[in-house]
Amino acid sequence: MRPVVKAGLRRLWRPGGALQVGVTPGRSLLLNGLGPAATRFVGALDGSRDIPGLLAHAEHLGLPAAQATTLLDVLARAGFLDDAGYDPGPALRALDPAETDRLAPDLAALALGYLVPGGAVRAMTRRRTAVVTVYGCGRVGASVAHLLAAAGVGCVVPVDAGRARSADAAPAGFRNPRAVGHRDEWDVPGPRRGRRPSHLKTGESPPGETPTGDPRRHDLVRALIRASAPATRTTLPANRQHPDLAVLAPVADSYPAQAAALQAAGVPHLTAEVHETTGVLGPFVQPGRTSCLRCRDLFRTARDPGWPRAMVPFGGVDAVPAGGDRACDVVLATQLAVLAAQHVLAFVEGDPPPTVNAVVEVVPPFGTQTRHERPAHPDCGCGAEVADVASAAHPPLVHS
Repeated sequence: MRPVVKAGLRRLWRPGGALQVGVTPGRSLLLNGLGPAATRFVGALDGSRDIPGLLAHAEHLGLPAAQATTLLDVLARAGFLDDAGYDPGPALRALDPAETDRLAPDLAALALGYLVPGGAVRAMTRRRTAVVTVYGCGRVGASVAHLLAAAGVGCVVPVDAGRARSADAAPAGFRNPRAVGHRDEWDVPGPRRGRRPSHLKTGESPPGETPTGDPRRHDLVRALIRASAPATRTTLPANRQHPDLAVLAPVADSYPAQAAALQAAGVPHLTAEVHETTGVLGPFVQPGRTSCLRCRDLFRTARDPGWPRAMVPFGGVDAVPAGGDRACDVVLATQLAVLAAQHVLAFVEGDPPPTVNAVVEVVPPFGTQTRHERPAHPDCGCGAEVADVASAAHPPLVHS
């Protein structure tokens, strides 16, 4: 091991020779009474020496080995030391220098969430090897896909062949496809403005475009990911039939069928959608283990038996209004996308998201979040364990 003080920790000198490591309340450490030798020793924790080398260097500085060992133990117990010699593995070694630099702040942040050395590398490796499909690429879904790619997920597959509309644009998603000067910037298959190839004359749509000449939503998201996270692939690997998990962010009313297919295939999935003025995240479904979308609907039907029939004229209980009729505040959609990305990343890294057997509702104007239990329903048959009493509270997420 080559100890190094974690890069994300700030070090502040305080009066009386005290050194504060970290500035976040509850996650900082105050080292009092450090003499000149101990101060220089802490400064030497730069990852260039192993522990025997550090102890030899401490003796050279005039700091007894016992005191140096105590300092190392204190910093290690606080989770403030990382191992500069930790093998990054093939997934991270494959990144080019530009992508490594881009993800450096993310690795520094991940390191602070794990007490053990090498935790950030293991977490980022899980991200790099994960395959996530995002169904629906409107304001919410496009933003989710972009955020996951930006966070280092190695494969993000956007699925939405619908026509991109101006109303789909969002700051974390793609730009307005009809904005002046933007059409020429589309990095999608098919012709650019000013050309009229033969397949347009015949009325057929070129690859990447709809019959109206507008790009497809998933093509714009792929182009967005290529530009900002070029190491992230946007198609399912040839050796994979299914992703590791999926996000359902519906723009149309086809997602119940997608959810059923994911449930049948055993693919974990998370829904993220805006219902009028409320963002709804969850439940996070682990097929056969946790409550599913049908469980959710059965409980709602039990409370309001006329609800499914009342929704039939609108296409069913999960129908989404047509794009022009849909209410979707862009700030709310962006906040919901951020939460969805965080829950996906937590699952990828091995933490159970708080949307397991629950939903989180986000309400403007201040983005207030409320968690509601959504346990497995005894009549669903999805295989999830039916608890006698729903858990009163979700346990906090703890990295180990």
